[in-house]
Amino acid sequence: MAISRVTSISGVNTVNVLALDDPSPDVIAITLTPSNDGIARIPGATGSTAVAMASVNVGTTGGDIIVATDTNGVDLGATVTLCQTEPATGACLSPPAAEVPLTIGAGATPTFSFFITASQDIPLDPAVNRLNVRFFQGGVGATQVGQSSFALFTELAN
Repeated sequence: MAISRVTSISGVNTVNVLALDDPSPDVIAITLTPSNDGIARIPGATGSTAVAMASVNVGTTGGDIIVATDTNGVDLGATVTLCQTEPATGACLSPPAAEVPLTIGAGATPTFSFFITASQDIPLDPAVNRLNVRFFQGGVGATQVGQSSFALFTELAN
């Protein structure tokens, strides 16, 4: 039996491990795309879609974090805003913005919505055309305490 190697795809089949001297939030997040397959399908090159996310802080302590998105430097031609939501209704707790600051308690389960609008075609290439959602403690680019991602793709509008 031949063994084949799998290409490493950041955010898909990789794991980030963090060890800190002091207790901190440790956020596990999962996204739900409308198609329920991890791909946010945007209707047409200038269409929009929304994606939901649930999270839980499994850390032994809470803290102030910022939720932000990035594309690993790939120009996808899409604008993304997000908001923290009321879990029971999905309503935004504040207007959607580029990032969301919040205080997360130990065991807390905040939810979020992401609003994505394309400005060009995005080919179906889930390994490359991804939106990363990162949870930072100490500001964007500081200590990352959680992450999730999903693919973006523009399909023909009906």
